[in-house]
Amino acid sequence: TEPGAAAGGAVGPVDAAGAGVLEDLPVALVNGVAFFLYNQAACAVIDRVSMSVHAVLNSVRRGVLIASTAVYFGSGASPTNLLGAMVSTVGFVFFLSEKASSADGSCLRPTRPLV
Repeated sequence: TEPGAAAGGAVGPVDAAGAGVLEDLPVALVNGVAFFLYNQAACAVIDRVSMSVHAVLNSVRRGVLIASTAVYFGSGASPTNLLGAMVSTVGFVFFLSEKASSADGSCLRPTRPLV
């Protein structure tokens, strides 16, 4: 059989000529552009807020991403997953309330103008 051929003569994801690589090229390019833009946005946020606020926002972003993909793909959430989401949300609320009640609130103000 040919290299990359599966049982029954079906060709796998990449055949001998490398056609699978060419088919995946647009997805790889979009992924690269999205990753670049994500890093640019992260740098813009870091310039405007303190590192602690950025760390908390990054954690919240991950939680929102995990929850939205679970809903989109219809995967269930175990009690452990729900407990983790609840702890993350409570921690975020406590962080915001602590920063809002701090003496100067400097963590929530931009360090540079937004424009």
